[in-house]
Amino acid sequence: MVIMRYIGLVGLWLVMLFVMLPSSDAQPLDVEQSIQDELSAQGIDGAVVLVTQGDEIIYLQGVGTNAVGDPMSIEDVYDLGRASEGILVTGLMQAHERTPISFQTRLPLLMPSFGFATQDARDSIDLDALLTHTAGLGRDPDLAPLTPVLPDAYNGVEPIHFPTTRWSWCGRCNNLIAHYIEAQTGVSVEGWLWQQIFDPLMMDETVIRNGTVWAHPVELARLLSVYSQNGRWEGVQLVTPESITAMHRGWQPTGYSAIDFYGYGWFVQSGVGLDVVESPEDRIVSLIDIGNQQAHIAIVPAYQVGIAVLTDQPTQGLQSITDIILASVIDFSPAPFGRPAFAIAAYQGRFVLDNGDLAEEFTVTLDEQALSITYEGDEMPLTFIDDQTLTFRVSGTMWRLHFPTLGDTRQAILWSSQDAQTALYNRR
Repeated sequence: MVIMRYIGLVGLWLVMLFVMLPSSDAQPLDVEQSIQDELSAQGIDGAVVLVTQGDEIIYLQGVGTNAVGDPMSIEDVYDLGRASEGILVTGLMQAHERTPISFQTRLPLLMPSFGFATQDARDSIDLDALLTHTAGLGRDPDLAPLTPVLPDAYNGVEPIHFPTTRWSWCGRCNNLIAHYIEAQTGVSVEGWLWQQIFDPLMMDETVIRNGTVWAHPVELARLLSVYSQNGRWEGVQLVTPESITAMHRGWQPTGYSAIDFYGYGWFVQSGVGLDVVESPEDRIVSLIDIGNQQAHIAIVPAYQVGIAVLTDQPTQGLQSITDIILASVIDFSPAPFGRPAFAIAAYQGRFVLDNGDLAEEFTVTLDEQALSITYEGDEMPLTFIDDQTLTFRVSGTMWRLHFPTLGDTRQAILWSSQDAQTALYNRR
């Protein structure tokens, strides 16, 4: 279903009946106070909140103030940070549409100079492993997503896990994808994105700085429309439906909180009721600025809805703002916060590192129905996000403690927003 900019009264009534969303002529969403309250609860001074349905902006508002105390402006550009990866992968899919190649092609065949510390690991990585972040390459903290890196730069890199065995956020995967785009198209990755995405969408105020996309909210709305309408904006097919489906399909389980799977460049969550892997249209797909967490984008294809929450302050609280919008426009209810479904005492224990580069162990203790974690010698309070996920803060950095199996606390994954490294711990 494509909602045109101008539509007859009968068509408008049918569309509203189906999606239960306001049209562009309806009253604005009455969510500003709820957003302001949640921003205050999360310790965020302000954010710009954008909501699209079809080709229309149905809500755009700056709420609160920015880091220097000025009102949040919808006329500024905002750093998408590592959420820029979704745009990078869109560029790759467009290059693939011109020159198709199997994503199961091994990287040494595509990039002969590509090396790895071990030969068997090198020979196990293909394009699919880069796209799903299962390559085990880790990340270089000095490199942004749109920064191309020559394949021979990894000749001495040790895998953080054997390729294709599990998901781990892989910044170096993005850097290799950027290089591959340039090798395939003969154009710089920045030039390719302008040619294929920003120019066709008239995103003239949007810029690329230091390897990330800085987006103007009104222009970002056009990109949200593309992702929520099977690759189309204002009747123009910017990306094929097949490419959109591939990006938004849940290819790889992540074990990351309520985000169930990882697609090509996107997190994928079952959101509207059906199985996330088998039902491409019935899901919520997200771009997350892993690290600074200054941008959160969510797309609900079944409702042609796009949401962006943008701020200029590092935070872990943007998901809750997105949930407020989802509850308002599609009656989506996230898992209740702070109410575990089984005995809170089950979270206690000493957990020892199984693999990864983080601290060797941590301990979770219970005192008067409040959980705390002792990590690297410091004790911090734990806060529930859902039944499987808790958060804590260390020196300004947000961490997540995730139990991958609901009701089973024998294994836990520790995840740092600072470097996006994950590690698996076992109870001892």
